[in-house]
Amino acid sequence: MKGKLAVILGGIFFVFGVITLPHYGVNWDAINHLPRGQAYLHYFLTGKKDFSDLPKFEMYWQAGDTLLYKPDSFDIARVSLYQNAGVDFLYFMEKDGGGHPPLSDILSSLFNYILFQKLGMVNDIDAYRIYGVFLASVLVGLIYFWTKKVYGSFAGLVAAAALSTYPLFWAESHFNTEKDIPETVYWSLLLFAVWKGVVEKKRKWLIAAGVFFGLALGTKFNALFSVFVILPWLLFIWGKKYGFRRKWIIWVVKWGTLAVLVGIGLFFVGWPYLWLDPIGRVGTVFSFYKNIGTTSGYDPRFLGPMGTNTYPIMWIIYTTPPVTLALFGVGLFALGKKIFVRKDSNSVLFLCWLL
Repeated sequence: MKGKLAVILGGIFFVFGVITLPHYGVNWDAINHLPRGQAYLHYFLTGKKDFSDLPKFEMYWQAGDTLLYKPDSFDIARVSLYQNAGVDFLYFMEKDGGGHPPLSDILSSLFNYILFQKLGMVNDIDAYRIYGVFLASVLVGLIYFWTKKVYGSFAGLVAAAALSTYPLFWAESHFNTEKDIPETVYWSLLLFAVWKGVVEKKRKWLIAAGVFFGLALGTKFNALFSVFVILPWLLFIWGKKYGFRRKWIIWVVKWGTLAVLVGIGLFFVGWPYLWLDPIGRVGTVFSFYKNIGTTSGYDPRFLGPMGTNTYPIMWIIYTTPPVTLALFGVGLFALGKKIFVRKDSNSVLFLCWLL
């Protein structure tokens, strides 16, 4: 029953998310991601490095109050606006292929390719966004399922409700479908798969973790920070549950290494820009993240003690409903109690995840 309810909760979120899609537009970053996703997707599907095989794009008027594809004329070819951006596969290979990885750009474009270009069911813009709503609904179901399995059904329902009603999560599931929502979902699925694989000692779950790692890494390099969640938890249960047995750690390292290789392989396969010079171009991506992650140009209004940037914590406080903040405080206290009093390994994983 617990699995069915997880699907139902995720399904409810998906239905309401899709219904409300027409009330949202595109975010400012779409022009940096969706043309690249279309260019790479078109190359993967056809082998062509430009859009010369597609019909000419024609302007039309789309009804703005409906999810459905309702143009003012159906006598036009269904070519996406983002396939008419003046850039193609060669452009992204030679001139502007760096920055964030493109995997979710491609997957979002795949939803557009199926729902808009092929089936003509959903309008051009919202067809991209169903990818984000779908992933967000998966996370809602996962949070309920995982929390219920560890802490009980009431905790699972509260966790799923808190996530579903978190304004930032709800809004970004509608338009931030190329970076933050996919990264959050794939990161969470990665941790769940690692947890299942290690606790139940099942290799298939660790291989699945490798796939989710590849999807997360192919979306944002934030996936690399998962080591600071997984490693402390592994060290904790290695000592507590397995008594530092050498055989267990060898098993984890062997299958964990294979999972990492699977993820890295998926990451490279999904990013053609890296193919010409893998080492050099990965280096430029690391430089990109270093530049945006170490900038010192903070707004002086958010400078704290010793020059720290308080904007992230202030942003979280101001955008999170007070009830959710209160529940977070209660949960944090309960996790601490379970870790230090009961030595609960699951709580170690959840605490590292939160931090």
